Amino acid sequence: MKRFQDAGYLLSLIPVSLTLIGNGLGGYWTLSNMLFTLVGLGVTDWWFKERKNQPEPHAPHFANAILLIHVVTHTAAITMLLQGAASARLTGEFLWFAAISTGINSGVSGIIVAHELIHRKSKVWQLLGIWNLLLVNYAHFFIEHIKAHHRYAATLKDAATARYGETVYGFIKRTIPEQFQSALHLEAERLRKIGKPPFGLENFVITATLVQVVITMSLFLTLGIWAGVAYLVQSGIAICLLEITNYAQHYGLLRNENERISAEHSWNSDNLSSRFFLLELPRHSDHHYHAARPYQELRTYPESPTLPTGYLGLLPVVLIPPLWFKMTHPILAARQIAKTQS
Repeated sequence: MKRFQDAGYLLSLIPVSLTLIGNGLGGYWTLSNMLFTLVGLGVTDWWFKERKNQPEPHAPHFANAILLIHVVTHTAAITMLLQGAASARLTGEFLWFAAISTGINSGVSGIIVAHELIHRKSKVWQLLGIWNLLLVNYAHFFIEHIKAHHRYAATLKDAATARYGETVYGFIKRTIPEQFQSALHLEAERLRKIGKPPFGLENFVITATLVQVVITMSLFLTLGIWAGVAYLVQSGIAICLLEITNYAQHYGLLRNENERISAEHSWNSDNLSSRFFLLELPRHSDHHYHAARPYQELRTYPESPTLPTGYLGLLPVVLIPPLWFKMTHPILAARQIAKTQS
């Protein structure tokens, strides 16, 4: 019998199941995942308590199987969205509802799972992660996240670290182009070192971008304008959800570039709901300590700054900058005072 922690990760399959149902049946069913995730989980996240249990050693097969299911269902959800738009099963406001619900799922089954997979040592796992990223037009994240963010997180060199006082809207406007440029030049630098053209097809960012353009244009040409638009909408929502999460994970936390990153340089959450539905993504501090550590083995640290609740409950707070600042700035100030007194 699986332990409660292992079985809890099955909850992450509820949003994608609702997305598949909505995209398949159409009509008001297309609202299912949107209402469940943004409203249901967003509200109940504040009711769930923290669970600071540390993981126990166990076989990884169950946790890996959940990742594989997410890769398949992420692909299936987008495929059903496109087929629904092309066949006119999804039209009018229901097409928009379906695209939004699929985009929310793409942020979880797509990008969160991709984030887990691109850190694996196996090339097969990495390729599955890249596939998930290609479907949301954000494949350069593979380069930027591993080679830049994990090196410079919580410093001014990191495009994905939100500065103190920066709103989430200003952050998104700044970070998306900066991350792309950073990934492009990191690949160019790698190729220069081995004597190859820096901006040719061996540059992963250039090749991946061309693949994404080809996929998108093919959808417009073969399935029609509404299918292409729905595809872009779902990818845009997934990207925004990723960057909102990035914003919350390191907001206002800075270190010296020569200082090793520690548990104090990432916001953490042990909220049980977000931990299970988002595959331990809120245990971000340990992820920066041990990037290749599987999600089910991530630990919690008492010295990490703690968010008031899980990521899902904080989403509307982040989108209202004065409220976000009011909630986080006192925590940052208290930590600074504690440092000066120690």
